[in-house]
Amino acid sequence: HGDRIQVSFRNFPLDSDCNSAVQAHIHPYACLAARAALCANKQGKWQPMYDRLFANQRELSRDKITAFAQELSLDMKAFEDCLPSSEVDAAIKADVEAGVKAGLESTPTFFVNGRKVKGAIDETRMKLLMRELGVK
Repeated sequence: HGDRIQVSFRNFPLDSDCNSAVQAHIHPYACLAARAALCANKQGKWQPMYDRLFANQRELSRDKITAFAQELSLDMKAFEDCLPSSEVDAAIKADVEAGVKAGLESTPTFFVNGRKVKGAIDETRMKLLMRELGVK
C-alpha cells in the first residue's frame, strides 16, 4: 500500500517496574525486553530482536535476551551499556505516557486511522479494516 500506511511500534511493557499505568508484574521481563529492543535498534537490529522477543515472550530471561543479542552479532559492550541508560528510560516513559494518553488498556492494541483495535490483528483482519476505512 506504499505510503498510505504507516506502521509504528511503541513500548507499553506490562510490568509496574517501568510502566506506572500497570499495577503488577504481569510480564516480569517486559521492561528488559523493551530495553533490549531499543538498544538493538541503536545498532540497526530492532526488527530481528523484536521477532526473537515476540516469538519467545513466554520464555524470556536475562540470559535468553543476552543470547539473542549475541545471535544478532550486536556490539555486546554497547548493548550492555545501553540497557540501563537514562536515554532508554526516557524512551520507554514517553511511549508509556503516549499509550496512557491514547487510552491504551491492553497489548497489543492497534490504531487504524484513529480507530482503536484491541488484540492481535492478522493479515485478513487488517485487510478488512483497511477496506472498511476506505484504504485501497
